[in-house]
Amino acid sequence: MQGLMSKGSYLVSLIALYPTSDFKGHRRDFLLKTLYENISSEGLVYCLILDQTGDPLVVLDPHRLVSRIPQGVHTKSRYAMGSTKQTFQVSGSDETIYEFAKPVFEDGQRTGTVRLGFRLPALSLFSLERIGLLATIAFFIFAMIPFVYYG
Repeated sequence: MQGLMSKGSYLVSLIALYPTSDFKGHRRDFLLKTLYENISSEGLVYCLILDQTGDPLVVLDPHRLVSRIPQGVHTKSRYAMGSTKQTFQVSGSDETIYEFAKPVFEDGQRTGTVRLGFRLPALSLFSLERIGLLATIAFFIFAMIPFVYYG
């Protein structure tokens, strides 16, 4: 959970450093491709980059969740003057989404908002994170057998 919070805050801050003009035309396509290929496996479910009026410049929504985000979440993300973190339930589901948002400023003027939504990745018993732990436990069990048998 802490890794998700750190990753979300870091990514939204990194993307918000770019001017909104960088999210138009062919640069937008490059950003979408990069985000989808590199981050979607890590729980990213949507990316919205809005201009100062709230109109979308970039929409990455492969799971079609943006239309089901509660209105209060949209409002808080759009009008907050700093980084925001919100947790909400998607309507029609019990799935929890963690949203990170940050305004984009150029020359002291707010020119847009970056919003990223993440879900916690599913944990499985044999995930890459847990294989090392299982191997360590198995090693100690097998290492103790001779001590118990000959002890």
